[in-house]
Amino acid sequence: MTREEKIRLGKELGEKFQRAQGVVFTDYRGLDVEQISTLRNELRRAGAEYKVVKNRIMWRAVSGMELDEQGKRMLFIGPVAVAFSYQEPTGAAKVIKEFAAENKALGIKGALLEGRLLDKAAVMELAALPGRQELLSLVLAGMQAPVSGFVRTLAGVLSQFVRVLDAVREQKQSQGGA
Repeated sequence: MTREEKIRLGKELGEKFQRAQGVVFTDYRGLDVEQISTLRNELRRAGAEYKVVKNRIMWRAVSGMELDEQGKRMLFIGPVAVAFSYQEPTGAAKVIKEFAAENKALGIKGALLEGRLLDKAAVMELAALPGRQELLSLVLAGMQAPVSGFVRTLAGVLSQFVRVLDAVREQKQSQGGA
């Protein structure tokens, strides 16, 4: 690979870092091609992309970012593959956590979220958070709860009123018929 190609690839990766909602760094040693392909497919379904890149090129990609040097060094020791999550920040973290549970060879190194480096423990917590769709459904359910409660109360009042009217009608019929 020529120097120009490395620079171009570093710039492309830098753009991916800028576009991504969340980024998860992994150690893929021990995974075979089939396992990596399976992981890539699962990530693709979650709106994420998985890239295996040489550390020098990765270093170029993050060199313009305001990250602490110790964190960068921690992430780039040994082979690194990166999952870029474009749709929601937790998407890639969830898929990788599930995949790592089934495939012990996949190691989670850390993540990058909103310009901050997260360690492995924080990535596991991030993966446990509900996704965007789940949060939206919770918010919607919270908004609907008072309205549906009000409708049930009104329906209860109306049904009681109808029962009272029916009881009055039956009483009048029994008095009128006697």
